[in-house]
Amino acid sequence: MIWNDMNDLEQDQRQKRGRPLADRRISITAARNASWLLIGIAILLVSLLALAPNFFGQVARETGADAMSFVQRFGPTVGPIVVVLGLVISVRLYNSKLKMSLLGPVLMGGCRAGSLLLGVSASCFLGFADWMMLPHAWVAAVGQGVYVAGFTWSGRREAEINRSGSIAAGWVVSAVGLVVLASMPSFAPAEVPLRISAVLSYPIAFTVLALPLIRRAFFSISTPNPQTIQLAIKQAIFSIVFFDALIALQFSGPWPALAICSLIIPSVMIGKYFRST
Repeated sequence: MIWNDMNDLEQDQRQKRGRPLADRRISITAARNASWLLIGIAILLVSLLALAPNFFGQVARETGADAMSFVQRFGPTVGPIVVVLGLVISVRLYNSKLKMSLLGPVLMGGCRAGSLLLGVSASCFLGFADWMMLPHAWVAAVGQGVYVAGFTWSGRREAEINRSGSIAAGWVVSAVGLVVLASMPSFAPAEVPLRISAVLSYPIAFTVLALPLIRRAFFSISTPNPQTIQLAIKQAIFSIVFFDALIALQFSGPWPALAICSLIIPSVMIGKYFRST
């Protein structure tokens, strides 16, 4: 978000949108230093979590440290580090001159896909060393990436009057991403237990969750003004919480799903004080 405001500084000053950098309540230097400090902390934490199991001998107890190659010992847990570095690069590239180019929505979709893959890669801490071989995880990442890329395209000029055709095209792309997410359990290996039917109950539940978003998207197309577009984009962002909760319900059961759903409470409360877009 800091990089976003730094990148949009001239536009925010021109449109007088009341943001801290544009109003000079925060200096560019302070914002830049804070952003890199937060990025550094994120990379450090992921690195420590990823490499810690090796130093505590969890892998060694299973196969014997002396007989293990570097790849065998560190390969599975290097994944989170690679993912977080790719995620940082995607975020930085998005918040540059590429933001308003055709690559902008693609990069934002890559950010969301990388965020999901970061969570998937953490499964190595639970003993799933071959997380990269889980096809449904990659399908989920692609689905979320396409979904986010679509509504990013629809909202890329959220503060202006937009053309309905351009907005509609973005929502169509998002719809494709949701179809991919709704079909994701069908790609899971046979040995992966599913809580609800992958071909009936899961897609129906996904459709029901998407109904409020479909309504907002329709209004943003029929009345393409800043207010309807921003409300639709906010709905699309908040919907990610419920889509992720449904995924958790499918693979992990109700309690993890409820825990994820509860995140909507601080999201709404914080949203009263901080913008979502």
